[in-house]
Amino acid sequence: MSMAASIESRVPFLDHEFVEYAAAMPSRFKLRGWRTKAVLREALRDVLPREILTRRKMGFPVPIGRWFRGPFWPIIEEFVLGPRALKRGLFVPSMLRRLAEEHRAGIREHGDRLWLLVNLEIWQRIFLEGEDPTPPVALERPASAVSA
Repeated sequence: MSMAASIESRVPFLDHEFVEYAAAMPSRFKLRGWRTKAVLREALRDVLPREILTRRKMGFPVPIGRWFRGPFWPIIEEFVLGPRALKRGLFVPSMLRRLAEEHRAGIREHGDRLWLLVNLEIWQRIFLEGEDPTPPVALERPASAVSA
């Protein structure tokens, strides 16, 4: 979630003394060709498996697709299929309904697309219509989603 605010938050690396030490290090210790984090990788060589040290960067997966099939379905109904969203005329309503229903039925995985559509609608409500960004009580996170 910190990435949503463009914040890098690697908790073990937030110690200010460690950050100052790393910042003062010459660049030749931080890069090996195009390979980043050279010192860190070397320091952890005997601690972490090679496949972890050499794997490509990966995101932090969130089960949004599963949530949209279950406890967060009302968010899709409001922000993707709701009258305000459909009235904008940005998308063909029948296509939005098909996308949402395919996802909910488990026919296809459209979680990422639905997430983008939800965010587009929320953005429009806040920045184009001046709506208060505080979510209505009915759309607050269901308790069952916390453990999902």
